[in-house]
Amino acid sequence: MLSYVRPVIGLRDLFVLWKMRYKLARQSLTKLEKLFDGHIYVSKHERHVLYHILRDLSWSGKTILVPDFTCPSITEAINRSGNKTITYRIKKPFNIDERSFREGLGKNPDAVLASHVYGHPMPVRELVLEHFGDDQNKPLLISDLAHAKSIEPLDDRAEGYNVVLYSLAYYKPMPFPDLGVGVLRKSYPVRDSNNELDDSVVRTLIELIVFYGREIVLQSPILKLLYQIAPPKVGGSYWSVPPSRVLSSNVACLEHVIERSQLDFRWQFSYYDQLLAGIPQIHPLTIDRRLATYYPVTVEPRHRNQIHEFCLKRNIYLGRIFSYIIPDAHGIDRYSDWLADSVLNFPIGSHVTVKDMERVGRVLQKYFVIAEKYNENKH
Repeated sequence: MLSYVRPVIGLRDLFVLWKMRYKLARQSLTKLEKLFDGHIYVSKHERHVLYHILRDLSWSGKTILVPDFTCPSITEAINRSGNKTITYRIKKPFNIDERSFREGLGKNPDAVLASHVYGHPMPVRELVLEHFGDDQNKPLLISDLAHAKSIEPLDDRAEGYNVVLYSLAYYKPMPFPDLGVGVLRKSYPVRDSNNELDDSVVRTLIELIVFYGREIVLQSPILKLLYQIAPPKVGGSYWSVPPSRVLSSNVACLEHVIERSQLDFRWQFSYYDQLLAGIPQIHPLTIDRRLATYYPVTVEPRHRNQIHEFCLKRNIYLGRIFSYIIPDAHGIDRYSDWLADSVLNFPIGSHVTVKDMERVGRVLQKYFVIAEKYNENKH
């Protein structure tokens, strides 16, 4: 099974994590504190990190301007912390709709969130500074790097932001159990988060077994059966109660992430470009390929789910992130609505070979040949 989601970790890595989990976790947190010179937060998910940061800032009833194409878990964390959101739109080629954005800034939000989906830079900081200038009351800037594969404090998606969020989940091409990481700049006086670590032997063992079990499932035809029995949740609540402590084994993986996030998969993007050049129905999205965690493309909405099922039957699991996005008070006819119905994520990473990518290309060509014959017979 070729999957767009697959953690890359071996039994030796698991043994090291098991044996040295607490020491490695503390080393990782110390390294992050030096890298970012800020308050470091870790929790089970990025949404929990954002929740804890807003609570530590003693925010309640504040307004946060967020993009309409991002994971709804972000707005849920904001609402659960006692705050509220307003949205701005995105547009082709996956950038900010400046008119909508400036309308949002005109409402004087307390914070503005940039969601750099697929690692693509959104110029939120620049537009906010242009609008507010040197005004000391300009909004808090939050950078959401959930779908960028590296942790780089000097990257322009992190530099100049007051809060930086990372989601280092198992479905990224990196060796990681679920973990959210956040940075709050030290200019904000909050209580020092000690990031209490859970070093329970039983819970750690369960976590590592589940983690490695995922990897086995994601490489086997079992995935097709599980998908039929319990397809991934779309819509509804993404919230779960934030744990009081995070497992030291999960935090210990930060050493692996910082090291392996530097791996360069841009050659895979270029090869997909070549393979898909002869399929005019597929359109690669314009993104920062150095940081992207998938190869995202768009197809006509009527084809998207059919392609997903067609590939799954042939042992290729494609993603659909995000197929559920934030509702918008402005109404319909949004680019983000079309994108949510059209996007597919192709696998990249160290587990993906040239033969794998060529197989993806052949399967997609076959799908459109069948679809074209079906349309001819229909008419």
